[in-house]
Amino acid sequence: MNIVSKDGGNAFKFLSADEYSTRALQSSNLDSALIARGVTTNPKLRNLYDYGAALGGPIMRDKLWFFTSGRSWGTQSDVAGLYFNKLQGTLYYAPILSRAAYQRPLNRAGSGRLTWQATAKQKMSLEREHGLISALLFRPRRHRQPTPSARMPHPKRRTSASSGPTTSCKEAGTPR
Repeated sequence: MNIVSKDGGNAFKFLSADEYSTRALQSSNLDSALIARGVTTNPKLRNLYDYGAALGGPIMRDKLWFFTSGRSWGTQSDVAGLYFNKLQGTLYYAPILSRAAYQRPLNRAGSGRLTWQATAKQKMSLEREHGLISALLFRPRRHRQPTPSARMPHPKRRTSASSGPTTSCKEAGTPR
C-alpha cells in the first residue's frame, strides 16, 4: 500500500465530514432463544458519532504550506444486563434496574504538516500526529465514582521527509 499525505496548497481549503446517529435508527434482535438464555434487554445505542475537519493553505505563496486535521469518533451504548450499583463503595452489588450501565469509548486523532519548497526540485516536510483511543470507559451520568477504564494513547509520531534529485558530491562538482 502506498499512502501519500496531504499537503497544503496556494489556496485555503476546508473540509468537514460529520456523522451522527441515535437509538431511533436501531433495531432489535432479541428473540425467544436469547430470552431463554437469560438475556432480557438489547444493548441500546445512545449515540454514534464521527466528526472530522481539515484545513490547509499557504503560509508563503509557492514556498511554505500547512495542512492540519482532527477527528473525534465513538459510540455510547448501554451494556445489556449490567446496571449501576446501589451499594457503590462496598463489597456488595445491588443493581439499580432503572440505570443501565453504559460504555463510551473516546477516540481522537489529529495531525499537522508543514511543507517547504526549498528549490524547484526539492521539497521538505515536517509532520506530527497525535491520538487517543479508549478501549472501554464506563461513566456514571451525574456522580463522580471510581470507574474501570482502559485508555490506550496512540504514540506521538513526528516525521520529516524531503524529496528531490539525489546527486553525489562528485556529480555536483563539490570537492570532498
